[in-house]
Amino acid sequence: MKRITIIFAALLFFVLSGCQDLDLSSYDKRISDLEDAIDVITSAQNGGDYITGVKELKDSEGTVVGYEITFKDHGTVVVRNGKDGVDGVDGVDGVDGVDGQDGVGLPGKDGDSFFKSVTIEDGFATFVMEDGRTFTVSIIPAAVMDYQLAAKGDGETLTTSLSIEAPVTVTAPEWAAVTVEGKKVNIVVAANPDGKNARMGKITLNMDDNGVASKHEILIAQAAAGCLAAFDSFTGPALDENWKGDIAGAEAGLSDGALHLHGDSGDRYNPLFWYGAKIRRQAGENNFNTIICTVDIKADGGEGGIQLFNTHGFDGNTYNFDMPNYRYFTSAGAGSDGGGFYGFNKGGLAAADGWNCSVGKVTEWIRLEISNVDREKTEHSLNPDWGAAYIWSLEPDADGVLQPKDILWAKEMWWWNDGDNQPRMDYGYAAVWGRSANPASFKNFMLSYTDK
Repeated sequence: MKRITIIFAALLFFVLSGCQDLDLSSYDKRISDLEDAIDVITSAQNGGDYITGVKELKDSEGTVVGYEITFKDHGTVVVRNGKDGVDGVDGVDGVDGVDGQDGVGLPGKDGDSFFKSVTIEDGFATFVMEDGRTFTVSIIPAAVMDYQLAAKGDGETLTTSLSIEAPVTVTAPEWAAVTVEGKKVNIVVAANPDGKNARMGKITLNMDDNGVASKHEILIAQAAAGCLAAFDSFTGPALDENWKGDIAGAEAGLSDGALHLHGDSGDRYNPLFWYGAKIRRQAGENNFNTIICTVDIKADGGEGGIQLFNTHGFDGNTYNFDMPNYRYFTSAGAGSDGGGFYGFNKGGLAAADGWNCSVGKVTEWIRLEISNVDREKTEHSLNPDWGAAYIWSLEPDADGVLQPKDILWAKEMWWWNDGDNQPRMDYGYAAVWGRSANPASFKNFMLSYTDK
């Protein structure tokens, strides 16, 4: 069993940060930082959190001088040992003085309570305070291999893995049968009976590792009947490798279970393309594919949307803003009666509409859908060679998964059928994008599509 203990020679601070080290030679940091760290550790010890990773910190000579400890919910804590101070110079012997009277003083204040040592063992981290208090927290690195999974609409068996083998109890949607064999998780997904709607749910694995309880969640999505699927819930610790584009320029980042993107001013923007699936509108004359692309957007005024059929505009490295592509975004505020919807064709704005809710109010998260599915909410009956935009209200189910509630607004999009300006039988990709410098937040990107 691996056992490493660090005894701290001087002051030791815990700092909750985004992996940012602290200069521990500074002694003016007080108890507030320590109280924050103790709250995190206490919460973890009581089952409110657990450690997902421990990284050694070494000096230039390779000596371990601390740890970078990552908690599932509370972020990263950096632990370093302090440096020994330089020995002081001996003072001059004092001259014998006259006995003085006893001084009158006030009671001293309690000193700051610092950490004395940290022990890293297989499966556990033990924190010992200078005052003798001890905290033990479970370490479960990369508890599940996948934070989200996607299944074809006609059903399939998916697998993922756990990092440890321990007794597990499972809860899952009724359409996903889950079994655990050692570290292997098998998920048999039944066929989706609905040809117009994808479905989403959550698999929860409750584990008991020698008395240490932990909970691990996997979001699962299934395409509409007959469709293939691409899905990203944006709940993992890093952006999926299928996303390509100007990630740095878009300031793409994950936090609070969402993707956050920035755009530029005006009509310029920063799209991220999902390269895990190629899509095309037509397979031949009068032979149309089904395309249903959705993403959940936070209704906080941020401008975010979907782009489709960008076959001519992105070569994997650079983006040509003047080439044909179709991009759409919406903006709204939670609790309002509507918002704005904008469509871009080629390099400019093709349509702009203010929209009012046909029923209800704008919810905290709304779902933007661009598809060729007729939901009988537009002015005319929708043929598969046309497109439509739908905006849905969302509400969390008992597992906290956002589910569609009402169609707040719908619009036909005639420019999907405007001749040579639109790729018809060429393959392209789907993207999400932020239009303005204000950040847009996204959850649950879902693409249901056929490829005839």
